[in-house]
Amino acid sequence: MPSIKYLIELSDKDRRKLEGIVKKGASPARTIMRANILLASDRNGKKPMTVDEVSIAFHVSNTTVQKVRTEYAAYGLEACIKNALRHLCLRK
Repeated sequence: MPSIKYLIELSDKDRRKLEGIVKKGASPARTIMRANILLASDRNGKKPMTVDEVSIAFHVSNTTVQKVRTEYAAYGLEACIKNALRHLCLRK
């Protein structure tokens, strides 16, 4: 059984923000996909999905799921859903 490196525990505020992004559908597809991954991984909600379950549900690779979880744990919600890390790396 694989170990869980990052546990995603969203606050009520973060969960509402992510649910709003998904429900409105006005954000870029990448942002909506990242929001869905975090919502599905949340331990404070229903039973969290495994990496494999999330990757199948949202048609992404296991690497993408792990990357989103890692970015959330390391940099927070805003950087994660907007993929701001890519822009930070390009500035250097």
